[in-house]
Formats: sequence, C-alpha cells, structure tokens
Amino acid sequence: MFIFQNCSLYLNSSLCVCCFMRGSYFYFYIREGDFRLWEAMSTGALVFVDEMHTPLPHPFLDGVHLVVYDNSDKGNFLAKLKFYLDNPADLRRVAYQVTQS
Repeated sequence: MFIFQNCSLYLNSSLCVCCFMRGSYFYFYIREGDFRLWEAMSTGALVFVDEMHTPLPHPFLDGVHLVVYDNSDKGNFLAKLKFYLDNPADLRRVAYQVTQS
C-alpha cells in the first residue's frame, strides 16, 4: 500500500526535493544514485538534488535536467525554490528535459 501512495504523490507533484543529511549513513556511502533520486526523476516533476560528487558517464546539468543546491546554504536553496515556484514555465522546461535525456 505504501508503494502505491508514494507513486501517487510523485505523479501528482510538480517538484521533488532529494536531500542527504550530512552525517547520515547515506550521505557518506550511497549519495549519488539513490533510488529515490531516480524515482523522482522518472515522474516528470522538477527535481532538486544536493551536490553530487560521483562522476557519471552522462552527467545531469544544473538548470537543464534538474536543480542542484548546496544543502549547507539554506538561503540559496530557498532562492532557487522561489525562482522555480514563481516561474512555472522554467519549472516545466527543466522537468520535461530530464524525461528526454
């Protein structure tokens, strides 16, 4: 039941935020490629993700495929969030682009 509720939330969302808390197990060992990031990207919602450091063969570009933020800079995160919420055309453009990659 929980899985179906998650799917419903994702499919009805226009924006998802993925964050790995500093000091957590996931932050140190699993950061990039976590299944929640890939789930969120598959929904067509705009995805915010904290900085990624593992090189990918075909990297995602900030502002093209997703939005990258520094999870230690709350002001910058909120400014980016406000920008995309105030500019729905840009939100939809980036969200759509990731599904075409």
